[in-house]
Amino acid sequence: MEKWGWLYRMGRALRRIAVIEVAIVAVALVFSLLVGWRTTNEISLVVTIVGVLVFAIGPFSLIGGWGTTRTWNYQYVRTMEDNTAAHRRRQDAQEVARDAGLVFPSIVLGVLTMFVGAMIQTLF
Repeated sequence: MEKWGWLYRMGRALRRIAVIEVAIVAVALVFSLLVGWRTTNEISLVVTIVGVLVFAIGPFSLIGGWGTTRTWNYQYVRTMEDNTAAHRRRQDAQEVARDAGLVFPSIVLGVLTMFVGAMIQTLF
């Protein structure tokens, strides 16, 4: 298998998501135990709420933040540059694509965490 093929990259991404998912669930379990919630319903609720929060990170990252690209000065200078409208649109598309890189992993991790929370309540 070639080192940089799509299958190799997919395997690395899945391993990374699995490690992050285990860490998220472990942190949620430790939090629930430290707070004193020891029943399966309480633990399931904590894991599900953490899943919802992780799920929400991705879509909210597209809304924007308090970075320099949202300030009035940045927007004004951007319109006064010598770049063509097509060049500015291309730059905007690249910025949105960079921000969208967080959406898919957070949605996958959030859904998996909510699924783990539901499985804890159903199976135990």
